[in-house]
Amino acid sequence: MTVSGEDTVDIGPLALTLMACETPVNEWENALAGFLTGTLTFTVDGTDVTLTNGTQTLTMHEVPWTP
Repeated sequence: MTVSGEDTVDIGPLALTLMACETPVNEWENALAGFLTGTLTFTVDGTDVTLTNGTQTLTMHEVPWTP
């Protein structure tokens, strides 16, 4: 992963296991891996991080962890 400038990140190839999950989980994993491949722009708003690949957007929100 390489951060370029103030709003661009380039994520290289991802390492995934060869174990296939149930179909919905496997489809989700493949879609996420495809989204994260290549150059993305990002914004940070408080504790939210939004990634965009040009046509799709993913926003991650902080979720407090309670053991």
